[in-house]
Amino acid sequence: MNPQFDTKTLISLATFLAGAGSAVWGMVRFYADGEKKRYAAERDFTHLRNNQDQMRQSIQELTKEIDELSDDMKTLTAVFNVMLAQRGESVSGILGYKKRD
Repeated sequence: MNPQFDTKTLISLATFLAGAGSAVWGMVRFYADGEKKRYAAERDFTHLRNNQDQMRQSIQELTKEIDELSDDMKTLTAVFNVMLAQRGESVSGILGYKKRD
């Protein structure tokens, strides 16, 4: 048996192969786009997590600085009160309303 290929059969075969090829190409592109989006999402998530870690560290450093400044303010207030006590005055006496003559 010797199959004969006429023009219609060849055109049909070429059309089928083109359709099958484009379907395979479409599946490959669909998969590649999905992988690209997955990678981008992972990268964005990693950036967000790193930014959050940096912000957390910055907040901890700022909290430490605020605590140090608060301690300094308490020390300066105590020194100021001692100096006023040595002069025989008080904070309310210095900051209070004074009449002018």
